[in-house]
Amino acid sequence: MTRIEHEVGTIDILVNNAGVNKRGPLSDLSESIWREVIDTDLNGAFLVSRCVVRGMIKQKEGKIINICSLLGMLLRIVESERNNEGSGVC
Repeated sequence: MTRIEHEVGTIDILVNNAGVNKRGPLSDLSESIWREVIDTDLNGAFLVSRCVVRGMIKQKEGKIINICSLLGMLLRIVESERNNEGSGVC
């Protein structure tokens, strides 16, 4: 963050928009795919937000916007594990 702030200035707005879509039935879901989805969709947003929010607190302003798929808000029984990670951010 120090290098970024040095090159472009303070960060006033963060938009978390990273996500992966791994579709298929729950019975075929591997643990490695599950971890990839959670690491990208949830952990990524958390880690970058935590890093950026420190500067925002210091400057007493800033916005964090989390963008997620509408699919994350819908529960489909066959693909429930892959739809719900998005709702963790929304």
